[in-house]
Amino acid sequence: MITSPVSPLTDGVRPRPSEMKGSNRLLQRMRGEFVEMPGLTLTLSQAARLWSLTTADAKVALTELIDGGFLMRDPQGLYRRRGSCPRCE
Repeated sequence: MITSPVSPLTDGVRPRPSEMKGSNRLLQRMRGEFVEMPGLTLTLSQAARLWSLTTADAKVALTELIDGGFLMRDPQGLYRRRGSCPRCE
């Protein structure tokens, strides 16, 4: 398994793409960040850096949150919480 600098998000271990799907702990942490910061809007690269993930892993997790109806991706490619910007939807 690939390891990365210790992060409270991953406990020092970066999840592999195959482990991303259904990773409740990671997805809960990501949801929590968007809930705590209602205006949070991130690019894919910013999300990867924020959660110490590879770009591919971040995309898998963000897609899962979109598929679950929690996030949306706007036409500029920015990820935001669904309902946080009424004119954006």
